[in-house]
Amino acid sequence: MSDPLSLLREYIINKQPVSHDEQSIIIGELRFPRSTVTAYKQDRGRGDPYPLEALYFLVQKPHLAGAAKTRPYNDECRKASFSKVLLADQKDVLAYLTGKTETSQYLVSIDELAVLAVPAAPSDAPSARPADADRVGEKRHREEPSLDLTNEDIKAAKLEWAAGMDERALAPTDAGKTPEGRGITDSKEIKATSSLFVRGDTAVTRSLIDRERYLITRQSCLQVHGKDFSAVLALARAAHSAPAGSTVDVPPPPPPGNPGVPARRDRYNVEATDALKAAGMDQLLLQAEAKGSSLLSQGQAGQQAGQQGEKRRGAASEQRIVVVPAAPSSMVNLFNVQELLEKGLYKTMEEAKAAGAKKQDTARLLHEEEGHTYHYRVINNPETLKRDDWARVVAVFVQGPEWQFKKWDLSYFGGKLVGLFSRVCGFHLVYAKEPIHENIPKWNVNILTINRNQRHLDSQVKNKFWECLEDNNRLGSQAKGRAQSRA
Repeated sequence: MSDPLSLLREYIINKQPVSHDEQSIIIGELRFPRSTVTAYKQDRGRGDPYPLEALYFLVQKPHLAGAAKTRPYNDECRKASFSKVLLADQKDVLAYLTGKTETSQYLVSIDELAVLAVPAAPSDAPSARPADADRVGEKRHREEPSLDLTNEDIKAAKLEWAAGMDERALAPTDAGKTPEGRGITDSKEIKATSSLFVRGDTAVTRSLIDRERYLITRQSCLQVHGKDFSAVLALARAAHSAPAGSTVDVPPPPPPGNPGVPARRDRYNVEATDALKAAGMDQLLLQAEAKGSSLLSQGQAGQQAGQQGEKRRGAASEQRIVVVPAAPSSMVNLFNVQELLEKGLYKTMEEAKAAGAKKQDTARLLHEEEGHTYHYRVINNPETLKRDDWARVVAVFVQGPEWQFKKWDLSYFGGKLVGLFSRVCGFHLVYAKEPIHENIPKWNVNILTINRNQRHLDSQVKNKFWECLEDNNRLGSQAKGRAQSRA
């Protein structure tokens, strides 16, 4: 018997007519009761399967799906006496039934469901629907067909069928006559009966077999992603064609991977000679390497060492600089700045020293920005910076008093604090609910608030610091690019 959900989906995708009446959903020549259970489970797979009428009505009213149309959709379902699809399932149901997705994760195995399908009756057939079935929410009961056992012809036909039941069977027919390769025939010993009951039952059974559809075939079982069963077919052909009593050589399995795709080169299993050739070294250098001699002269080695030293010095000169106060009263210093800005954990100077932090001249920070990892150097003695070094200063932590900047060389910024904070990110760290210094509102600085007891909030300070710094770096890069374009 056909799966009503798959059949409904096939007809909708192919734009074939699907209709309904008071009791049934009519799909082609098949009539399914409205309450037929489908393989689609409610509430994203957590509830009972949907009845066929709910899925049918939703696909007929796709414009009513969605949260904005919940009330009109419920009203339409109530007026037409149809079950409704939950809002959480509407999008997935429409995508599956209209063919936008091949399957749904909320489908259950068809073997778990028992679906009844009967041939569609003429439209003028009398309706057997009870009169009170129009009420909303009432469960519809399927009425089973019954036989009038008072009919003498039916009684005689049943007795005749029971007498010859052991001699009649489902017998295979020639392959190729039907997709299933089987049919219904009578035994050779049994002559054709003239009973209407027997002929009618055989015709119905044939029609059911003609409508059977394969859910799993040999091809679908052997189509596994990443697996190749061609060796199994080759072995079967060899065994079939080999003479009796002979042995069959099993062909080696194909290499893993998709057929027709060349295998990737293993870069970890390469000979040394091949690796040197791939690096562009000629035969002379290969021979020298085999004899154990040095590939580079002393002059070349010294030159290469000098170049590497210059690269290291150049990389150090390109590091961005963050300035923190040197005063012991400062909340941020070289003892705790790394924990705060890398791990999002604030410690006072006393707590950092108790945890084993030692006094150091600089601290290092690593931060990933737009896919690149940048190195930051944290200092507390900006008096040692040259004028050109101030171009790499990106952040300054301030306490508030102006004596913090007394010995700073601000000539790069025009000799004024306004010029410093217009090009460098200024930050002021303060405890929550504590007053800030009177100079802080006068300067263009960002206030970072630390809670005294709730350490899980320290990560917000870290995030705000890097967000402000990234925005300032981005604006600085854009201004620099515009200046170069004008030049």
